[in-house]
Amino acid sequence: MERALIVGSEKVARVLDRLLVPRYYEQSVSLALGAKARRALSSHEWDLVVINAPLADDQAEGLARDAVQEYGVTTILFSSAVPEGYEDGVITLVKPIEPALLEHTLAVVGAMQKQLAALREENRRARTLLEEARLIGRAKCVLVASTQMTETEAHRFIEKRAMDTRLPKREVAKDILQAYKA
Repeated sequence: MERALIVGSEKVARVLDRLLVPRYYEQSVSLALGAKARRALSSHEWDLVVINAPLADDQAEGLARDAVQEYGVTTILFSSAVPEGYEDGVITLVKPIEPALLEHTLAVVGAMQKQLAALREENRRARTLLEEARLIGRAKCVLVASTQMTETEAHRFIEKRAMDTRLPKREVAKDILQAYKA
């Protein structure tokens, strides 16, 4: 579920909610205080955080930086000026913000998030394949060391066992490692 957290005045929150939902996000939550936003960041997953500075109880810039660095959330900060030394991944829009610029920024952020999601999924699949290859490799080494099979024979043994038992090679490799306590 794609969720946006809007932090700041109720007026800005209403405008942003109309812009974000349902066009870019399925749901948005609006909070007026930075402390509540910090609790929300730590207790839920968010796809976007939009902060309208200044906040009554918190440094908006610090909240934006924490959202990016601690929680890995794409964050847009509406501010009167770009803070000094701001190179930490927060997208800062200087007020007053033109509606066209805001629309363009939201479109770019949406496209960027889709690309990141695709890269994360590709990374997850690659890690799974690598883990599986390592597990099968360890099982082959155990078979070679314990049964005097060649590596090719061990590979064929694992493949044949997987076909015969209708189990993935990963599961066969785990069974071999368990059987030989390796």
